[in-house]
Amino acid sequence: MSPVVVSKTEDRSVLGILVDFGKLMPHLLPEVWNEGDFIDIEAHFAETPCFLKRGFKETVFPKGKALELLSTRWGAG
Repeated sequence: MSPVVVSKTEDRSVLGILVDFGKLMPHLLPEVWNEGDFIDIEAHFAETPCFLKRGFKETVFPKGKALELLSTRWGAG
């Protein structure tokens, strides 16, 4: 497995999307929640359309794009 490297991002809009998802999460959780609720929220975010500024001309869906990137990088999928 390759070592993990922390470096400058290629597109800060990705970080903005992550911040937006983080701020939205409390509004999607029920008042009394359990770990299973996070699975539901993760599925919701996976189907949430995102638009990245650089390098992408169309809307990106995290579920499909994440699998594509993992497969390209590590041959997973």
